[in-house]
Amino acid sequence: MSAINSVTQHALNTVAENSQVQAQNAAAISANSTDVDTTINRIAETREILNSPREDGENTLKSINIEQANMDVSLSQTELIVYDGELSSNNIELQAVRSQISSKKTELAAEEAKTEIKTSINANGEAEFTTHSGMKIVTDTNKGGHTTKVYNPAGEQLMQIEGDPHVNMLKDADGNNGYDFHFGDDSTLKFEDGTELTFNTTETGKDTGIFYTTGIYVRAGDNVKHTGEATAGGARRTDIATVDKNSYSRGGETAKGSVTMGLKGDGQILMQTGNQWNEIKDESWAGYLEDKTFDDQKGAAVDFKPQTIKTADGLSALKLEITQLEKKETGYQSRVAALTPLKSGAESNLDAANSDLARFSSMDDSEFVDNEEARQDVEQKSLDISKRANNLGVFVSKSSLVGAGDLNASGINQAAMISDGVSADRRMRGNEFDYIERGLDYSATRNDKTADLIDTLSNLAELGSFEEKSLKNDELLQKNAANDATK
Repeated sequence: MSAINSVTQHALNTVAENSQVQAQNAAAISANSTDVDTTINRIAETREILNSPREDGENTLKSINIEQANMDVSLSQTELIVYDGELSSNNIELQAVRSQISSKKTELAAEEAKTEIKTSINANGEAEFTTHSGMKIVTDTNKGGHTTKVYNPAGEQLMQIEGDPHVNMLKDADGNNGYDFHFGDDSTLKFEDGTELTFNTTETGKDTGIFYTTGIYVRAGDNVKHTGEATAGGARRTDIATVDKNSYSRGGETAKGSVTMGLKGDGQILMQTGNQWNEIKDESWAGYLEDKTFDDQKGAAVDFKPQTIKTADGLSALKLEITQLEKKETGYQSRVAALTPLKSGAESNLDAANSDLARFSSMDDSEFVDNEEARQDVEQKSLDISKRANNLGVFVSKSSLVGAGDLNASGINQAAMISDGVSADRRMRGNEFDYIERGLDYSATRNDKTADLIDTLSNLAELGSFEEKSLKNDELLQKNAANDATK
């Protein structure tokens, strides 16, 4: 019985304790309700005070947001002018360097084409050489003969070299189809297209003074082809071979009748003395044997300027120019790629800033609620504008469109702007408190400095003629593109 009484008493005690706890909870809830009401009333009072125009000039949340929106509009407009101007400038440079590359590649292809020498063995077993301009050389020296013929691109024979050696100009001005003159020892004939034909000669005996053509070399730049005899008294080459550029010159002696000749396209034959070219007068065999010189055969001076064919060094130098230009092209391409999203971002910023300005201007003061979120938005917007302004300042300070003197006169300090931009970015990423206590005051202090920087950048953008140059460059780009399309 006592056990039942004990359990009953314990149950009664538990009920009594629970009733007491409930009463305490009810009192706490009532007290908390009063605290919440007090907090809400205090926030409402603060909001009303903040959003009411003050006689001492303090701003409302509405005026703060409108001020920031105006700053954003001004900054975005300046960003767009600067980035667009820089983008158009780099596009012009890119187009110019591409034009240079195209021109240099065309030049390289033309120079390389000049070194071409087409070769073949014709149906008669003679070796044939065709230069880049179409001049044709046919020789039987690869067969043991001594005759070489030269034809123009139209297939007309201009000259024939045979015997010891006699030169017959078939299209000379005087119409003489006999032997015009003679030469002895190794001699060279230069064509107007820059190709050189060197005759390898062999003397019939020691100091006989009688020479026969036994082989020829055809050279265009560093491309040298050979057939026939390579050395005096040596074996004859029956095929056509490419040989080292330094191996072909045997250099005949002037005293033995060696000469450097020039052949014009109309069949006029010339002789070189130093830098002078003179027409060669007709000569008798007896006259040649008398002194084996050409002093008495000099005719009138003739303007003869064979094309220059670049050697391997010259071609390499041209290729290096192209490589350097291609590096510039890559740099401009990278610059354009980096600037394009900056311009696009500036356009988006300007649209958003104008939209915010219109929205804030149409709102009533009471619609701006003073709370931590609102203060955070103001603070973050202030930091964002500050960071963008400093970044734009650094960008302008590096632009070739603004001179160093203009920067100094405007008080632009690149290092300070970099530091300010980094600091603003750091605070943007790290701001999670401190808004209610000083967020708005801090923003207002910073915004004054930012507004001054934006004004300075706007003036520099105008001074650097970013917008004017951008418009001119856009017109130039269109003209150049039209010209390229026509070409």
